[in-house]
Amino acid sequence: VPSFKPPGILVSLHMAHLGVLAWLLLCLAKRRCFACCCRGFSSQLLEAAPFALAVLHGAAGACLLPWLGSISTLDDHTCSALRAAMDLEPLLLGPIRAAAGSCHHTEVRGTLESVQSWDIPTQLQPVLAAWVEKQISGFTVWVGRQLQQEDWRPLGAKQPHSNSARELRRIVMESLEALFGLGLPLPAAIVSMHMEGIDNIMQRYLKFILDKLSSWSVMVPAVPPLTRYKREVAIKQEEAESGMPGLPESLPPAGTMNTKGVPFMESVKRIEQEACYERVEGLTCQVLVVMAASLAYLLDTLQPIADAVAHKWETEHRRVTTNSEGSYGLAYAAYSSNTSSPFAQGNNSSNPSVSNHSDLLRANGTGSYGNGTSGGGFFGTQQGPGAGSQGSAAAGGLNRRTGLASRCEELFGSMLEAAAQSLRSGVAAVLKWLAVRVIWWEQRAGWCELLYRHRVTACRLDWLLQGLGGVLGDYKSIGILGDEARLEVAAALLREASLAIERALVDGGPCRWYVAADVAHLSEDIEGLKRLFFADGDGLALQDINASLAGISALLKVMSQPTASLIDAHKAARKTALLSGETAAVGSGSNSPYAGNTGSSMSQQQQQQLGPLAAKLKAASTAAAAAGATG
Repeated sequence: VPSFKPPGILVSLHMAHLGVLAWLLLCLAKRRCFACCCRGFSSQLLEAAPFALAVLHGAAGACLLPWLGSISTLDDHTCSALRAAMDLEPLLLGPIRAAAGSCHHTEVRGTLESVQSWDIPTQLQPVLAAWVEKQISGFTVWVGRQLQQEDWRPLGAKQPHSNSARELRRIVMESLEALFGLGLPLPAAIVSMHMEGIDNIMQRYLKFILDKLSSWSVMVPAVPPLTRYKREVAIKQEEAESGMPGLPESLPPAGTMNTKGVPFMESVKRIEQEACYERVEGLTCQVLVVMAASLAYLLDTLQPIADAVAHKWETEHRRVTTNSEGSYGLAYAAYSSNTSSPFAQGNNSSNPSVSNHSDLLRANGTGSYGNGTSGGGFFGTQQGPGAGSQGSAAAGGLNRRTGLASRCEELFGSMLEAAAQSLRSGVAAVLKWLAVRVIWWEQRAGWCELLYRHRVTACRLDWLLQGLGGVLGDYKSIGILGDEARLEVAAALLREASLAIERALVDGGPCRWYVAADVAHLSEDIEGLKRLFFADGDGLALQDINASLAGISALLKVMSQPTASLIDAHKAARKTALLSGETAAVGSGSNSPYAGNTGSSMSQQQQQQLGPLAAKLKAASTAAAAAGATG
């Protein structure tokens, strides 16, 4: 069989018109006259038609393969040529593969078997990787520009999120449309690379917010030092402060003194004296609400992203698998491959780290923020208040699928889960910051100085509850959120209010002292706090309220006991701990968030404090144990 050389006109075609060549070959392969022309040779060579297709495949490949190596962009004309080439190859290789097995002509059979696929998907991977990398770079530039211009104002009454969050959602969805709109087989590594870019942009958005907030601990004043003979100090100071302006429900002006020159005793700094005053004042409640709503809005975006990827992946997968020959067969292998991308190097390292915000992202102890397992709530942070809310991605993870879509989730879903985890933790961090700002900053004077000052009956909790009610109903900040979102904010405020009351009872400073009779008034105040957040059944669940106030309930039981009984119980507990050789001090405050813990051994401390008594107690315990063993 004579060798075939493609006509010079085909070889000299400008590469920009390769699409025309591909379509000409496609039409030639489809024309019935092609088969009719080959019938004239069938008496001499039964495989004349497959052999001619092999020659055509080689002619097209001679033009196609050099051009594939020179592609630098994926514009519409380039993608059209690539799609035409991939549509053409199965029409050529199908008859070739079928005839090769039954061909008896040695040279022809060798020619048919030597035909190799153009392997367009492999040739395209560097170009696709460069295209995705360009998209990711555009993400980074766009987010930086948008966040620098962000004023953190809500878009509307039913849209509490920011403009930057809405634009981020739009650009992410448009990038996915553009990726799958290429109409080319996309290896799993390329889609994974793009999903890493989406994760990167979400992380950058979150990191910007966390950097702007910094740590909430700067708003919490230091615990006042312990005061001996507090009763005498409180009574004396109550007499000195009698008649000072503003008391009992507001602080007197700084530097106020009575007629005898005795100043108002302050146990914590005023917020104007804090170094972070201007920065915290700029982060108003409305700004914090919009930040939290923006992160929740992006969290709800993840499910549509997962759905879009799964749907488009399934559609493209079916299209590819209908053509099992040529580049489509290799594309199917790329679809089924679970290997990591060689083109995504550096993407993981470019993801901004939020590890330096561990104090912001840490769970606050009573909720289940950021654990990635709890669901429900507008912000997807915890169960209980607001469970079963609007965000599908917020409900503790993305929807699980079966069949082919589960394969898609296996390849790409983990990255979306990582973004969801970060956004859930970010929402919890902003809510924590908001609650701390309200309790420990805006209302610091009330909770840290005035509540129960001098005596419980002098300044009760009711006026502070009115302030909390005003915060929850403020239509300019928390009021712009939906009902479910306000419940999440209310839960955060309740936790901080509980901590503030515990601090007032345990570490209230020199101007607070309590007697057993105060427990009845304190219990009434706690019931009022419960009623505020229960809101006649429209607020938080009663079991969640009781869980948040469990620490206060335990404190009230202790405060209701006579002092002598508490001292005896403490002595008995210390003795039991000493005899049993425990290393943790009973009643030493090791479990308290306010008291320090040296971490030293209790037995060593007690031996140093009690001296010979410790040795006698230990000897008596040993003798008793020996007597019990022999008896």
